[in-house]
Amino acid sequence: MTIEPSQTMSGEAQLLTLHSTLRIGDIGDFKQACDAVLSDAPQSPIVFDASAVEFIDAAALQYLAALARYCADAARGFEIRSPSASFSGAASVSGYARLLGATAV
Repeated sequence: MTIEPSQTMSGEAQLLTLHSTLRIGDIGDFKQACDAVLSDAPQSPIVFDASAVEFIDAAALQYLAALARYCADAARGFEIRSPSASFSGAASVSGYARLLGATAV
């Protein structure tokens, strides 16, 4: 996962580009990258580029859902940008599509 600043309509955001495959074994590194953004830029919206995702498992979706809820509670922006068909399909099947804003493309 790469992390870089990005401009959004609401100001400076932190853009995290998701890998093509996100499995339960990747959650540790995934969480570490997200924790770094949360602590380094505490007010910045978090934007995930999901365009390259070919496979995402339930554990990764659950972590993203928890992060979306955390951001909502903290009045912090959270966005899934350009979700791939695979990401959208997995989010839909798992019931997280609405929460993640990842509707089928």
